Amino acid sequence: MRGLALAAPAGPAGGLAAWAAGALAASGLAGDGLYVATASAGGAEAVEFYRQGLAAGLAFANPRLFPWSLATSPTGAIAQALGIRGPTHTLLGGADAVAEALAQAAEDLGAGRAAAGVVVAVDADGAGRWSLAATTLGPGDPVPAVPAGTAVEALARLVVTLA
Repeated sequence: MRGLALAAPAGPAGGLAAWAAGALAASGLAGDGLYVATASAGGAEAVEFYRQGLAAGLAFANPRLFPWSLATSPTGAIAQALGIRGPTHTLLGGADAVAEALAQAAEDLGAGRAAAGVVVAVDADGAGRWSLAATTLGPGDPVPAVPAGTAVEALARLVVTLA
């Protein structure tokens, strides 16, 4: 298992997914299955889209915000950037979502649905920062116990522990 942990200042709507996809593409992490744990992906964009809709009517809300308001947006952007053509899963929560992402990756590997899984935690922290942690899981790799914390904190601690 190898991985990475990164943080960056938050940017424009939809930027979290694009930033995560670019960072992962540059990292060299590879697999044909993708498992993304997140607590807030799409949250800020959803709030802004519906705030605009309530203020002026949905017909006048910025349509560019809507696709990014979905929690699966980072998963789709990352899958495209990495060329992933196997299973993709988005799991919502903190450390529990990371544990489930690792378990789902192991299940897909064991069933032959994927040869290698990229497990990612990505979130906006609400204080103007984006954060990301990622690792790979291969056939026969043990599924490690996940430490407590947010999704990114838990996976980042796990990456450091296993390095």
